[in-house]
Amino acid sequence: TGDVHITYAGAELVDSFVEDTYFAMYPDAGSQYLILSLSVANDGDTAAEMDVLKEEARFTAKVNGEYTAASAVTMLTEDFSCLKTTLEAGEVKETVLIFQVPVSVTEIKELTLVISSGEDYQIIL
Repeated sequence: TGDVHITYAGAELVDSFVEDTYFAMYPDAGSQYLILSLSVANDGDTAAEMDVLKEEARFTAKVNGEYTAASAVTMLTEDFSCLKTTLEAGEVKETVLIFQVPVSVTEIKELTLVISSGEDYQIIL
């Protein structure tokens, strides 16, 4: 919306997702998490509303042209798929999308984010 920009900030494979000391997630057996980091920035001069949840978007990661995974829905404040916030002028918020992929994925050679909200948009990262 307006002057809000979303920037890919990296991806990593991890065996768990721990948030400080109050929250931890562990993948299913034989899986690991792909954590996709996104920076959301308000480059404008006024506050901007951001409500991703209202758009009912679905997020899918295509990894190495071989694996496809839907994003996990969490209640984390930094979960991009549930982001509902007001970004003040100049504010940047770090967010994540979390996917389960097989442990056989040892590195990310190709990564595509598919956003579905009425239409499908593919973003090669």
